[in-house]
Amino acid sequence: MKHSGRTLVVAGSSLKAGFLALLLDRILPSTDVTLVAEATAVGGTVQLPVMVSALPQPHSEMFDPLIVKIWSGFAVQGATRHGYFPSKIALLSAEQLHVELLERFGAERLRFADRITRLGEQSIELASGEMITAREVIDVRQQIGPQHSGPRGRRYAMAVRDVTHDAPHGIIDPILYKEIERSGDGIVFAQYLPLTESLLREIVYSPVAWSSSVPAGPGTTLRMERFTVDVDDLFDSAMNADFSAEAIDFATMLDGGIGALLAEAGQIAARQIRIIA
Repeated sequence: MKHSGRTLVVAGSSLKAGFLALLLDRILPSTDVTLVAEATAVGGTVQLPVMVSALPQPHSEMFDPLIVKIWSGFAVQGATRHGYFPSKIALLSAEQLHVELLERFGAERLRFADRITRLGEQSIELASGEMITAREVIDVRQQIGPQHSGPRGRRYAMAVRDVTHDAPHGIIDPILYKEIERSGDGIVFAQYLPLTESLLREIVYSPVAWSSSVPAGPGTTLRMERFTVDVDDLFDSAMNADFSAEAIDFATMLDGGIGALLAEAGQIAARQIRIIA
């Protein structure tokens, strides 16, 4: 199938790829934005906690349907960082993002579960033999943003566990940072998101070398998943190779990467407008 010259294709299955496709579809209403995802769903089952103030007001109606829960504040618990902050935190659902993409893009502009065999600047070839041509192809199979070499190219492991408790767990607002252990390799810390008064999501971040670490605590595990994330998503790059509690980049963590995506979408949109002109 060949698309018109107005087509802009985003290639990727991540939460960020889905956000970018939606943003570009809003910013460029005269462009047929298409999302090609090799997975069966965009973003998987990820639910992302972000500060409500980080959600861009000009695009609020885009993000509102993705919010599954809002808390009134959050806590930070560590030897060097400790306190409660009355800033609202929203939980964004990738599964709801998938639904929004289906409704907005439809089957013609949302392509799933077909491996990409070749990707160029203006075309994508799929394992099915289909060729999609476009004015531009944006490859989001890798993380958007500047890539770092050297020690900052390291990865961190995430262990996510949803736990149901027989009695109320007592956590009202999220604990977005709780220090567990330190070493020369980095720091292990956890997040605790109270989904209901008896259901708690535990997310433990640790250097990949410690990826065998599993959240501990009472309750019955309903779901357990493991991921890896770029160190740059967690630590301030200005701190060089310092993977300490002091280097945790709360601004990036609580932004959910949306700020970088908005900047990227703006650059792509400006480039498309220049091409059309």
